[in-house]
Amino acid sequence: MLEIATLKKTDALLKLNNLSPKKSLGQNFLINPLIAEDIIKKSSLNANNVVIEIGPGLGALSEKIATLVKKLICYEIDSDLVPILKEELSIFSNVEIYNLDFLKVDFKKIISNIDSNEIVIISNLPYYITSEILLKIFQDDSKKIKKVITMMQKEVGNKIVKNEKGKNQSELAVLANVFADTKILKYVSKNDFLPRPKIDSIVVEFLFSNNEDVNKDVFIKVIKTVFAQRRKTIYNNLNKKISNKEISEKILNECNIELSQRAENLDIIKFIELTQKISTYKEVNLL
Repeated sequence: MLEIATLKKTDALLKLNNLSPKKSLGQNFLINPLIAEDIIKKSSLNANNVVIEIGPGLGALSEKIATLVKKLICYEIDSDLVPILKEELSIFSNVEIYNLDFLKVDFKKIISNIDSNEIVIISNLPYYITSEILLKIFQDDSKKIKKVITMMQKEVGNKIVKNEKGKNQSELAVLANVFADTKILKYVSKNDFLPRPKIDSIVVEFLFSNNEDVNKDVFIKVIKTVFAQRRKTIYNNLNKKISNKEISEKILNECNIELSQRAENLDIIKFIELTQKISTYKEVNLL
């Protein structure tokens, strides 16, 4: 069987099914088998893993993942690709394929129904929804997810891993560096995709860690609040959720955070301190 992650096989599958990559879904299919092989090798998968693959496309990574893990659960939004996936992966008994938009599924319910504490999430997603998907995953508090491996825009991935204060600091970068150890697994050229995107990619691993010093639920709500409008100050963003401005001011003063400061310029330690302080105020609800 010819590997899916080749130009010849990808082109043949698309032509056979009278399909072309959908720009509206940001589809770019991996066509270099050596890249696919290296990504899976560096993912360090094993027979105890249950892998959730988001956006498998034609199955370039799926066919390699299925040979290594206990179970592979695929979520593909494009109904035209699902029959192809089912056909190409039909030789595997450990694969489940769902034609669903992952952003709309009940993620906590999915995780709770998986009988494994070795869950790995792998995704090769359109860049414009990568952050949204990752933020959804980070909200899981089951501690069953061990790591996330995702391909994203090179520039975005580098910023997340480096997590430098300033205009490059983001909501996702802060969450990633508090609840995971981030590592660059591989750079991928734009020439390794069909159609060829305008930018190069990067594969980033998020190895989840249990930060016992932080209430994850509260921390995520705080980060979402203070980054809600990036050009506004932390104080102004807090006031959107806290009706009493005096309490907002008191919280920031107690954390030695200036009222004129924006979230992008705050240290990770200060975000944690702010979360801990807000947790002591019963009258503050960031829902």
